[in-house]
Order: sequence, then C-alpha cells, then structure tokens
Amino acid sequence: MKKIGFNNDGYLAMKGKQEQIDAIYERLEAIGKKVLGVDKIADYGTFMAAPYDYLVNEFWALYGQYEPGHTSKERFLDSKIKVDTIELEKMRSSLQKLVKEMGKHAPNFSKAKMTNNLKKSDFAIFLNPEKEEEYNALENFINAARVLRAKYNAGTAGSIVTFHNNISLDHYNEADGFLKINTYEYAQR
Repeated sequence: MKKIGFNNDGYLAMKGKQEQIDAIYERLEAIGKKVLGVDKIADYGTFMAAPYDYLVNEFWALYGQYEPGHTSKERFLDSKIKVDTIELEKMRSSLQKLVKEMGKHAPNFSKAKMTNNLKKSDFAIFLNPEKEEEYNALENFINAARVLRAKYNAGTAGSIVTFHNNISLDHYNEADGFLKINTYEYAQR
C-alpha cells in the first residue's frame, strides 16, 4: 500500500495528550511513593484507576496491622499523613478523560508499569486502492507542471489549481513548486 501523507495534526494532538498523561502519572506515582514510603507502586493498574482507595488499602496493609479492628482505614491514613483527596480525584478524572480521548493510542496500565501505545506510524495516510489511478494521474500532472515551471519558466501554479478540485497551493513549500494533492480525498478509510 502506498503512503501518501502523514496526519501531523492528529499525531501532535495525541502526543500532547500523552504528555499530559505522563505528567499525571509521574505526579500520582510521586504521591503514592511518598504516602506509602516505598520505592515502587505494587500495582499501577489498580492505583491509576482509583488512587485514593489504593493508598488507603496499601497503607493499611503496610502499617495498620496493630490497629484495633474498628479503626477506619481512611481515618488511619489521614491521621498519619494528610492526603489531598480532591487533588487525587482531579488527577484520576483527568487521567481517565485523556485515556478515553486517546482511544487505541492510549497507554496501558499493567501491574508493573504504564506502557505507551502512541506510534507515529499509526498516523500515516495510505492511498485508497480504488482511487489510485486518479491520484497517480494528478501526481504526474503536478510533476510535469513543476518541470515546465523550473526549466521553461512556465506559468504560475495558480492557474493549474483550477484544473482539478483536489489540487491546491501549498504556501508552506514554495521551493517545491507549491502545488499539492489533497491527500485526504485519496486516503484509505
């Protein structure tokens, strides 16, 4: 299958969301390690899904074994270390929202770690085989116009744009003859 472009805007949007997730992940991890007094979170999947509940249960498991049975796990944690439950809930909510927005590109949270699934290759635009003949004809037409312009100082690119609906001016790439094919019209969906 022929690659005809790259969805840079889509990739950058997902990369921005991934960076936000990374920041939340690092912040939650730092809070978890501080509260629990450990070097590593035992179960990142559970922790990222419900940080406060995880901290309460793990703190109790680590330090609450000598407390009376009627002691509330939440109060026990709050009496030893102040945890900002509102901040944790905001981070949890933001994390879940970002994960949902990223869809298939969202990271996975396993017991051991977070694994990023964002790949640049997922944003490649491939030619729809049913439109290949028309795309190739446009590509040849534009290449011929570039040669005529470069070698023989032929007319302006603006007049060529009117020849076909899917040819446009590329103002960001003037050195290349500033003509381009609207790749989204020919993309495989």
